[in-house]
Amino acid sequence: MTKFSPIRCDRSFLLCLTLFASLFALANPDQANELLEKVKHLGKGDVAALRQKAETGGDPAAEFMLGVIYTQGLLVTEDDAEGVRWVRKAAEQGFVPGEMALGTAYQLGRGVEKDGKEALQWYRKAADQGSADAEANIGMMYATGAGVPQSYQEAKGWYTKAASQGSAMAEHNLATMYFLGQGVDRDQKKAIEWLRKSADHGLAFSAFQLGMCYQQGFGLKADPRRSIEWFRKSADLGETRGSTELGWVYANGAGVARDYKEAVKWYQLGADQGDPAAAYGLGVRYMLGQGVTQDYGQSAKWLRVAADKGHGDAQFNLALLELGSLSSASEAAKYATMAAEQYTKDAAMFMVVLYAGDKLGPPSPSSAYEWGLIAQAQGDPRAAAALSQLQPRLVGDEQANAENLARSWVAKHPRPSEQERRRNANLPESLAH
Repeated sequence: MTKFSPIRCDRSFLLCLTLFASLFALANPDQANELLEKVKHLGKGDVAALRQKAETGGDPAAEFMLGVIYTQGLLVTEDDAEGVRWVRKAAEQGFVPGEMALGTAYQLGRGVEKDGKEALQWYRKAADQGSADAEANIGMMYATGAGVPQSYQEAKGWYTKAASQGSAMAEHNLATMYFLGQGVDRDQKKAIEWLRKSADHGLAFSAFQLGMCYQQGFGLKADPRRSIEWFRKSADLGETRGSTELGWVYANGAGVARDYKEAVKWYQLGADQGDPAAAYGLGVRYMLGQGVTQDYGQSAKWLRVAADKGHGDAQFNLALLELGSLSSASEAAKYATMAAEQYTKDAAMFMVVLYAGDKLGPPSPSSAYEWGLIAQAQGDPRAAAALSQLQPRLVGDEQANAENLARSWVAKHPRPSEQERRRNANLPESLAH
């Protein structure tokens, strides 16, 4: 199940501007949307004309657009400082998108030194003009103590102001406060109410989380079909995990008839959007020939995409595939080692088998013994029997050396928390705290 956390703007500058303009309620969202849409379709001659308009007429819209152009390097050399210079000109004329963009620049430290107090100042200017986005961002600053004394009560006040204007971000963050009891009594009913408002206002992540709530019966009665409706809505809004979850739902027949072809469709969409969990699901479908023609090459391709992004189960399944169908023991060892570092089930014992046999060259009882000790440290109940069989094959200092190497390996690779493991694989985290 997914963990509830506040939404904040900590991604690229243009993405933040796009979020401000499209997801959340600016004082004049149509204006901001229009400007950002124009930026996407500018040619080189248009940039020169825009610069002239900004320099000679002081047009704040033109200044704002130039700020976006320079920050993203659109038809010009990327230059954060130059982008912020133009955004500042727009902001100093009281242009709300400029004030928001300048606040974001200070909040992220893009083109200027990171400065929470300056960010707050510009957000307040925008808030004074009725920007719900600004109110929501101020709430976030108080919730996290970024540039201001941390205060959930202040955060709640600002979020509520923004939510009264329909800010999906603020509504989501109020849901988070009620789920986690931050400055308020925990109240799942109120949390769900705010989450539903946020989802209804088009925040994809809220729609996804509402789907998880219906799936798991968290804060409301479990309803698999309703969960699918919200997953589908989140996917339609661009939430990658919504697509991935739909793939899982159809692959496992959770609330719907099992349909591998439908699962492949959604896994493919999520994988194409870069989600390692979706790439893993797609790789497994190709491996097993479920919903697609069995194809080990395609399976390896998508498992590798997921594995290279830290998905432990993908790493281990790729190791199995490399050793078996693709006949590459060295690649199998590489990915099994990566999986073992995440304490993926069976990965360390897989390495015992590799070294005890001749797949990697002559058998190496000492290396197998080392991995047996690692498997034992990871809690694998089969490790003790393997170690007892390998010990008589060791000579001289091999046992002591293997013990030292295993001890060093375990110290270097502590067991990841469940939260870390899920984050590495881009999996939903637990709602429970």
